[in-house]
Amino acid sequence: MHYTPRQIAAWLHFGEINRRHEMADELVIGMNAARGDPKDVQKQIEDLRE
Repeated sequence: MHYTPRQIAAWLHFGEINRRHEMADELVIGMNAARGDPKDVQKQIEDLRE
């Protein structure tokens, strides 16, 4: 390991931000699936697979 404590803290910080963004995306997808029209859900699935 050639990282300084400050670099490790930065990696952890940005990893946490990335994790929160992914959780927000999953929440939106779940809400759309629960409330949305099946055609809209299928379109979103196709968009995500591209």
